[in-house]
Amino acid sequence: MKNSGTSETMQTLMRKSVCAMLSLLLLLSAVLPVKTAAETAPAKIVRVGSFEDTFNYVNERGARKGYGYELLETLSGYTGWQFEYVTCDWSDCFEKLKNGEIDIMGDISYTEDRAEEMLFSDEPMGEEKYYLYADFSRTDISASNFKTLNGKKIGVLMGTEPEEMLTEWEEKHGIKTEHVNISDNEDVKQKLANHEIDCFVSLEEAFWAELGISTMTRVGESSIYYAINKDRPDLKEELDYAMSVLDEADPFYTADLYKRYFSLDYTPILTGEEKAWLRKHGAIRMGFLTSDGGVSTYDPATGELTGAITDYIQFATGCLGNQELEFQIVGYDSIEAELDALKSGEIDMIFHFDQNPNLAEEYRVACTSTTWITNLMAVTNKEHFNESKANRIAVPQNKLSLKKYLAFYYPQWEIVDCDTQEDAAKPINLLAGSIAMYQSSARKVTLSEFIKDNFFMVLLIGSIAVAVVLLTILKLLQKARKAEAAAKKAANDTQELNAKLQVAVEKAESANRAKSTFLFNMSHDIRTPMNAIIGYADLASRHLDDPEKLEKYMENIQVCGQNLLMLLNNVLDLARIENDKTEIEYSVSDVEKDFRNCIAMFQNQADSKGQTLTVTAQLQHPYVYADIPHLTEVCTNLVSNAVKYTGACGTIHCDITQKPGKKEGWCDTVITVADNGIGMSQEFQKHIFEPFERERTSTVSKVEGSGIGMGIVKKLVGLMGGTVEVESKIGVGSTFTVTIPCRIASQEETQAKRDTTSSDKKGLSGTKILLAEDNDLNAEIAVELLQEEGCAVDRAKDGVECVDMLEKAANGTYQLILMDIQMPVMNGYDAAKKIRRMDDLPKADIPIIAMTANAFSEDKQAALDAGMNDHVSKPINRNILVPTIQKYL
Repeated sequence: MKNSGTSETMQTLMRKSVCAMLSLLLLLSAVLPVKTAAETAPAKIVRVGSFEDTFNYVNERGARKGYGYELLETLSGYTGWQFEYVTCDWSDCFEKLKNGEIDIMGDISYTEDRAEEMLFSDEPMGEEKYYLYADFSRTDISASNFKTLNGKKIGVLMGTEPEEMLTEWEEKHGIKTEHVNISDNEDVKQKLANHEIDCFVSLEEAFWAELGISTMTRVGESSIYYAINKDRPDLKEELDYAMSVLDEADPFYTADLYKRYFSLDYTPILTGEEKAWLRKHGAIRMGFLTSDGGVSTYDPATGELTGAITDYIQFATGCLGNQELEFQIVGYDSIEAELDALKSGEIDMIFHFDQNPNLAEEYRVACTSTTWITNLMAVTNKEHFNESKANRIAVPQNKLSLKKYLAFYYPQWEIVDCDTQEDAAKPINLLAGSIAMYQSSARKVTLSEFIKDNFFMVLLIGSIAVAVVLLTILKLLQKARKAEAAAKKAANDTQELNAKLQVAVEKAESANRAKSTFLFNMSHDIRTPMNAIIGYADLASRHLDDPEKLEKYMENIQVCGQNLLMLLNNVLDLARIENDKTEIEYSVSDVEKDFRNCIAMFQNQADSKGQTLTVTAQLQHPYVYADIPHLTEVCTNLVSNAVKYTGACGTIHCDITQKPGKKEGWCDTVITVADNGIGMSQEFQKHIFEPFERERTSTVSKVEGSGIGMGIVKKLVGLMGGTVEVESKIGVGSTFTVTIPCRIASQEETQAKRDTTSSDKKGLSGTKILLAEDNDLNAEIAVELLQEEGCAVDRAKDGVECVDMLEKAANGTYQLILMDIQMPVMNGYDAAKKIRRMDDLPKADIPIIAMTANAFSEDKQAALDAGMNDHVSKPINRNILVPTIQKYL
């Protein structure tokens, strides 16, 4: 091999310069036409069905990724499409494709039934490969013996193509197993942990290796296609063309893409058999050559081993990640001695051996995959060298593998043994050797004779060449650094902007979907009870002479009215909670009584459906501090759902108990509502406490509801420092458990509450009340209700009339005022303030209770600030109004 360093260096620099110029020209020629096309032809908007699966997902930064997503974006380079991603899932994706809400979606298996309703791409976009996964650390499952699976429990999505593949594979290998249904990866992890399954079938996914689980075998595969709306054959034509062009331009694109997303980052895992071998044999005994330049060199004086072998051992020791391997190295002076030791079992492996099938056959050894690669070169002093001709080549006699390599690949060469590499360079025209990073090339090839003969020329040319190269390198480095810095900044800015835009778009889409879903549900779920109220009222007006029917109609009107009121309260409460305006107010509560009163509201509704509604209580501390209105709201939502989602003749059991609290003087009040209704899926249970989430719409389940009740329960319980849990199974029923920490009332506080309760039992007979109410219907209802309680009621139609009637009346005429807030002429706040400023003290101190549709806590506070004593919200509830009035008599 001749030395022509200077000319080669100059040629290399020229080649690099030419390549850089050509690359720049190609880049410009590629970019400019695209820009022109983009300016002249607007992109076609294509709506893509987007659901998260193995082929498409959104990473932690909110950016879309996956095999399917990247392939479609690549194809858009040929179609010119611009994508609009529409979120869907398996419950509605096909419906959205058929009705035109989306134009195309990927990862769809072809079936004859689907082909009648949608178009499919001519060629598959990829393959779904299904593997049997197992934990090979178990000694009862062997990767090499499928029979060890007999009698095992295998997790698989029942009734699907993967189960059919598994069944065919089992029949082929004569294996009998028990199939257990799995829903998703989380379900698989749970069932593995609970020993409900021994292994499972899943798509090829690298993350299983991180959990110590490996693939046992592939049980089958199926092609997946793009599905296109049947009314868009233009999209199918453009897509098929793009896929064919991509295949011609880059035949291995999809294979490389699949490998990048599905076949990387696997961590090797030892099987049970391999672990047993290590326990029995201890360290792995590795043979090496004590004098193999660059590969393994052992110094007996220091005991130091150098060469590529040290890097290999360091890598191999920790390659498993979760278990370290131990190696015992044994040195040999020749490859023959090393091979004899391997055959006799003195060692388990050797480092290294050529990947030559003839050598492996001759010495009866098995080779691993490539460990390291070395460069071989032939050194000659001939003017012209032709490797295809017969040449005499000198090889050090200890280089057995090298001689075998040359004999295999260059049979026409004559090999001459020499004692050392230096001796080989003298008499023979050709010398072969290996170069490694641990071996100096100066010891193998010398140019001393050439340099002696041409010393000044070499020095001059070398100096010039070095100076030119250094200057060129410095300039290129400066430009490269500037370009790199600019590119990094642009890339980071672009990536950050794209990520923010992606997240913003998704949030906007999510908010829009939530709004649309909410309005749809609210429109339906408000109209349903309203229709019933109007309908039953009409029926009642036509059957006034039939008391039995009239009573039934009025009960139904009350139930529908309560449902409508609960729906309205839930919407308002959610708005307040979301805006952090909900305040928790604690008072002493007879918690069992309040709990039973709440459940009693649903007794008629349960009886009408033939349901059994039971209540049990076991309390050590009957009186505790609690936020009764909000706790009642939590119970109301839970029991209402139980009644709604439990069929006729079903059972609902409500229970309240207590257990010791975490702090002294506290207890945990535990409320349980259990039913044997329709239940919920495992997947929906993850989202049940999210606002507007419903597993079934009321149209499908025949049950009205906005989907916000459980969201309110979760938030209110959280505000009270408690927890709520759910256990449910489809077709079996649901159990909700709420735990609220409560401070235990003292004996004095308990007695005061009992005294108040006993006084509440006194009637209102003979009480004279002044009612300020501008609405005639509301006034009529209030007057009738109060008169039934034995009260005498005078009505004022606005605040001015109320103040005037009180001023003109004799002291003691009225014992209490019920004050509406929103009234003409003078509102309730101003009227209350004017009354409190009266000179006549008995009249100025008269109890005033706000009775208004302004139901928020700030409305109550505004009433108190105006001088009123209390606050009762509309619609009027006798069970709340009467005790409130009694407090001030």
